[in-house]
Amino acid sequence: IFAQIIREFSDSTLLREEMLVLLMQELLVWVYRQFPDIFSVFEQNSFETIQQIQRQLETHYEQRFTLAELAEAYTLSASHLSHLFKQVTGSSVMGYLQSCRIAAAKKYLVDTSLEIGQIIEACGFTDASNFSRTFRQRVGCSPSQFRYLYHE
Repeated sequence: IFAQIIREFSDSTLLREEMLVLLMQELLVWVYRQFPDIFSVFEQNSFETIQQIQRQLETHYEQRFTLAELAEAYTLSASHLSHLFKQVTGSSVMGYLQSCRIAAAKKYLVDTSLEIGQIIEACGFTDASNFSRTFRQRVGCSPSQFRYLYHE
């Protein structure tokens, strides 16, 4: 399959893109058949549960969450939730929540004139130093610098 993909990629025939799509689909089917365990998490109800948790974190990022509370709400153990969430999303639960909070903070910084303290509270951060440190680590500049660069 790889050899066919390489040949098709270097060809400039009329149906090149369609053939590449078909070959990629064939490759994915082959991978699925060879390694079904890799895909098992996507076939279970747990995938839908993780998506529900993601939506909850994305829409209620300002709330305080603990792994234990989330796990209890979805009738999972904390360690099982942690493992599933990482397997499905590639991120930890709290890391994902932090990403949601940073995304919201960036939006507030660009779209509003709220003071940094108000943004910290609106995004669910516990204190200014934690927010500033996290923002700088994730975005590469301070919240004030970000606002200066992107504020409309």
